[in-house]
Amino acid sequence: MTAPLRLVVWIAGALAVTVGGAAVSRSLARDLSTPVDLPRVTYTTSRSCVMCHPQRYETWHRTFHRTMTQSATSDAVVGDFNDATLTYQGVTSRFTRDGERYVIETLSPAGVMERYGVVMTVGSRRIQQYVARIGDHHVRLPVAWNIEEKRWIHLNGGFLHPDGSDFNTHLAVWDNNCIFCHNVKARPGFDNDANTFDARVAELGSRARRVTGRRTST
Repeated sequence: MTAPLRLVVWIAGALAVTVGGAAVSRSLARDLSTPVDLPRVTYTTSRSCVMCHPQRYETWHRTFHRTMTQSATSDAVVGDFNDATLTYQGVTSRFTRDGERYVIETLSPAGVMERYGVVMTVGSRRIQQYVARIGDHHVRLPVAWNIEEKRWIHLNGGFLHPDGSDFNTHLAVWDNNCIFCHNVKARPGFDNDANTFDARVAELGSRARRVTGRRTST
C-alpha cells in the first residue's frame, strides 16, 4: 500500500471513529437527560451479576453490606435467644425461640408486654437490630444485640438518647425508614387512605424477594 493510500485509509478510519464517538455521545446525553420511571425499571440482582463478574461478586459477598438486612434465619441471627433477658427502665425483655422462630417479648407502645416474632435482622457488624411484623407494618424493636460485646442493649443507650426517654423512642416502622438503607430499589408502597404498606425491594441482603404486602407474608 502506497503512502498516500495509507494516509487516506487512516483519515477515513479517524473520521469513522469520530462520527461513531459523536453518535455514542449523543445517545449517552439523550439517555442521561431522559427521566427514568424507577417503579417500572427491572434491576439485575447479584444472582445474575455473578455469572459475568465472579471476582467482583466475591469481594462484595465478603462485605457487611451484603448482610446488613436479612431474613431472620439461623444463618443471620447472632443474638442470644436462649431464654436471655434484658432489664431496662424496669422492663424485662425476654429473648426466646418458638421452634424455628425467634421471639422477643418486650413493652409495646400500648404499655403492655407483647411477644413479637422476628422476621428480619438489620446490622451484621457491631449491632444487630430486629424487625417484627405488626399488622401491615414491619417494626424495628427498641432492643438490640451488641455483636462486639455479646450482650443485649436498649437502643436508647445505644444511640446515647437522653435519660428518661420513653421506652419505645427508637421503635421505628421499617417500611418507611430502614428500608431505604442497604437494600436495592426500595419501594415502601404506602397507601395513604388505608395507612398500609406494600413494601418491596429488588434485593434484600443476598436474595431477591418481595418484602411484605397485604397479600403476601414475609
